[in-house]
Amino acid sequence: MTPKNTETGDATGLRRRAEAQARNMESASMSALDHAENQRLVHELQVHQIELEMQNEELRTVQAEIEAGRERYFDLYNLAPVGYCTLSEKGLILRANLPAATLLGTARGALVKQPISRFILKEDQDIYYLHWKQLFEAGEPQECDLRLVKPDGTFIWAYLTATAAQAEDGTPVCRLALSDITKRKRAEEALRESNELYERLAAESRTIAWAIDTAGLYTYISPAMEDILGYRQEKIVGKLHFYDLHPEEGREAFKEEVFAAMQHKEAFVDMDNAIEAKDGGVVWVRTNANPILEADGSLRGYRGSDKDITERKQAETYREMGREILQILNEPGDMQESIPRVLAVLKTRTGVDAAGLRLQEGEDFPYFAQDGFPADFLETENTLVERGQDGGVCRDKDGKVCLECTCG
Repeated sequence: MTPKNTETGDATGLRRRAEAQARNMESASMSALDHAENQRLVHELQVHQIELEMQNEELRTVQAEIEAGRERYFDLYNLAPVGYCTLSEKGLILRANLPAATLLGTARGALVKQPISRFILKEDQDIYYLHWKQLFEAGEPQECDLRLVKPDGTFIWAYLTATAAQAEDGTPVCRLALSDITKRKRAEEALRESNELYERLAAESRTIAWAIDTAGLYTYISPAMEDILGYRQEKIVGKLHFYDLHPEEGREAFKEEVFAAMQHKEAFVDMDNAIEAKDGGVVWVRTNANPILEADGSLRGYRGSDKDITERKQAETYREMGREILQILNEPGDMQESIPRVLAVLKTRTGVDAAGLRLQEGEDFPYFAQDGFPADFLETENTLVERGQDGGVCRDKDGKVCLECTCG
C-alpha cells in the first residue's frame, strides 16, 4: 500500500507544480498584453490630441477669415459710394450704411425704426408708394427717381433701386439702394432750359435745326419745322430725306450737289435752297451744317440749321424785278411792245401762272395786255363794269359806274 500512496503523492505535487508554472506563464503573458494595449491606447490618445490641435488650427484660420470677411463687408457696405438700406414690409429702416445716413443727413443710429417715407419729398410720395406696392405685390425689382429731404429742409435727387427679400426669420424685407443723382438732374435741367432757349430763339429767328444720316434721312428736326413749313416732327424724322422736301423741279440736281459735298465731308456754308411747305408753297432757307464724324474719321451724318430767308429772297426778287421793269420802260419804243415784256418779267420773277394789266378805257377797265390767261376767262372777265339784268350799266347814287371787282 505504501508505494501506491507514494505515487499518488508525487502526481499531486506534479500537478501543483504544473499549475504554478502555468499561472506564472499566464501572468507573464498578461503582462505582455497589458503593455501592448497601453502602447496602443497611448498612440490613440496622441493621434486624437494631434487631431484636436489641427482642428483648433483650422478653427483659428476660419475665424481669421471670418474676421477678414467682416472687415471687407464693412468696407463694402459702409464705405460704398451708394447708400444701402434694409426696410421692413411697413417701410421702416432696419439697417443702413454710412453713405445712406449721409444722403439722408441723419446719424445711422437715429435712422433705425424710422419710416423711409419721412425722407421723401411730399410731391414725390405717390411715386414712392406706387413702386413700393408693385415691389411686394409683383415681387419684381423697382427703380425710380425722386427727391429726398434732409432734416435741414434741403433736398437731393436720388435714384432708387429696390428688391424684395427675406430676413433670417423669413419675414419679407426690402433691400434698397440709393444713389445721389443731383448733379445729373441739374445738368439735365440746364440742358433742357438751354434747349428751350435755343428752340425759342430758333422759332423767333425762324430757324430749323436738324440732323441727317449718311443717306440723308432725317434723324432729328426741331419743333420750328411745324411753324415754318407745317410738317410735324414725327412725320419727318426717320421717314423723309432732306431732298424729299425740295421742289420737284431741280430736286435731282440739288440732291447730287449735296451728296457730292457729303462725300468729301465738306461743311455747308450759306447754301440757299428751296423747301416745299406742307401747303404747297415754297420757303427759301439758308443752310449751314457741319459733318458728324466717328472716332475713326468715317462720316456718321450732318448736323445743321435752315434759316427762313423767304422774305429776304422775295425782297431781292422784287428789287431785281423792279430793275428789269425800269430798264424795259426806259428803253425807247412803243408802250404796246414794252408792256408784254414787263408782264413776262412779272410772271418769271413771282412764279404766277398769268399776269395782266388793265387800263381805263372810257368808263371800263379792260385788259391792256395779258400773259397766260385762257380765252374763256378773258371773254367773261375782260370788262369790270357791273351790268343789270337788262344789260344796262349799273351806277351808284352819284352816277358813277359800278365795278364788279378789280381782282380779275
